[in-house]
Amino acid sequence: MKKRFYLNIQLFAEGEDAEETPTEQVENTEENDSENAESENNEGNKSEKGDEAEKKAKDEEIKKRKENSENAQRRIQERLERQEREAQKNLEKEKRKSYIDGVKKSTNGVNKFTEKPIVDEDDVEEYELMLELERKGKDPIADYYEAVKEKTRAERQRKFEEEQAKNKAENDLNADVDAFVKKYGKETAQKISNDEAFMDFANDFLGRVPLTTVYEKYLAIQAKIEAKSDEKALEKDARRASSPGAPGKANETPKSFKDLTPEEFHKLSLEIAARR
Repeated sequence: MKKRFYLNIQLFAEGEDAEETPTEQVENTEENDSENAESENNEGNKSEKGDEAEKKAKDEEIKKRKENSENAQRRIQERLERQEREAQKNLEKEKRKSYIDGVKKSTNGVNKFTEKPIVDEDDVEEYELMLELERKGKDPIADYYEAVKEKTRAERQRKFEEEQAKNKAENDLNADVDAFVKKYGKETAQKISNDEAFMDFANDFLGRVPLTTVYEKYLAIQAKIEAKSDEKALEKDARRASSPGAPGKANETPKSFKDLTPEEFHKLSLEIAARR
C-alpha cells in the first residue's frame, strides 16, 4: 500500500509540468479572460481615441478651409475696392488733365499776368489764384505771395481738422466697442463682427447709434421673427390637430390659434419643441 501510494505521488509529481491541475486550469482561464477583456478595452480605448483624433482633424480641416475661404473673400474684396479707388483716381486725373489742356488752349498757353508760359499743373494753379485775386479786386502780382501763404495755411488747417475728426471717430468707435464688450462680453463682440446678417443690419446705424443699442434692436427684431414663426407653426399644428380628418374629430370645426385652450396651447408647444 505504501509503495503504491508513493508511486501515485511520484506520478502526480512527474505530471505537474506536463498537465495542469483543475485549479490551475481555472486560474489560467480566468487570467486569459482578464487579458482578453483588457485587450478589448485597450482596443476600444484606441478606437475611441482614434475616432476623437479623426474628428478633431476633420474639425481642424473645416476650420482651416473656412479661414482660407474668408481670407480669400477678404483679399478679393480688398482688391476690388483698391481697383475702384484707382479707377476713381485715374478718372479725376483725366478730368484734371482735360481741364489743364482747356486752360492752356483758352490762354494760348500764356499767363496774362506774368506773361510766362503755362506748361503744367503748377502753372495752372498759379494762374487760377491770380484770376481769383483779380475777381476780388486785388492785385494778382503784388498780393499773390500773401495769397499763397493764406492758401497754404488754410490747407494745413483743413488737414488738421480732418485728422482730428478721424481721431475722434476712431476714439468714439473704440469707446463704443469697449462699452459693448463690458455688457455682452468679448466673444459676443467677435461673433457679431463675423455675422453678415447683423453687419448688414447695423451698417446704416453704426457711427450714429451706439453698438449696444443696435445689437439690442437686432435681437428684438429676431425675437419677433421667431415668435411669428412659432405662432404660424402652432397655428398650422392646431388646424391639423382639429381637422375633420383627425381620428375622433370628424364632426369638429378646425380651431384657430387664438381659440386654443391653455392646455392645448401647452401641448402643441411641447410637440413643436420636441420636433426641433
